[in-house]
Amino acid sequence: MILGLQQGLKADGIEVSLVKLCQWFGVARRTVYYRETKGQSKLQEQFVKPIKAMIEENPSFGYRTVAHLLDFNKNTVQRVLPAHGLASAQTAGGLEATHPSSAVRGQGTERTLGNGPVPGLVWQRWLVAPSVGD
Repeated sequence: MILGLQQGLKADGIEVSLVKLCQWFGVARRTVYYRETKGQSKLQEQFVKPIKAMIEENPSFGYRTVAHLLDFNKNTVQRVLPAHGLASAQTAGGLEATHPSSAVRGQGTERTLGNGPVPGLVWQRWLVAPSVGD
């Protein structure tokens, strides 16, 4: 904006420094000179198709599982998932465990998976240090 204004004034025969224009409009000079260096990541179709197919077939797989099964780098899988609106169940909610300290007090000893408790996944009281009041 400021550079365009400066060029327009120069075309009209008025020389105004960039510093002066920035002061007049209350704009920091570094914002005028800023150029974004990193562009959009380029996703190769050879990686996107198998990742997308596996996540749609097995939505509970996380990015690490998908990367291992397809023998891809996990960073590649992490880049593909959000770019295509895919999210495995683990990244979209996944295993929600309660904190072990609440298990000591007898609250929230069950672990849940998304919408409800998972049978057999319970914090063991003997794994958690006893509280001061016990």
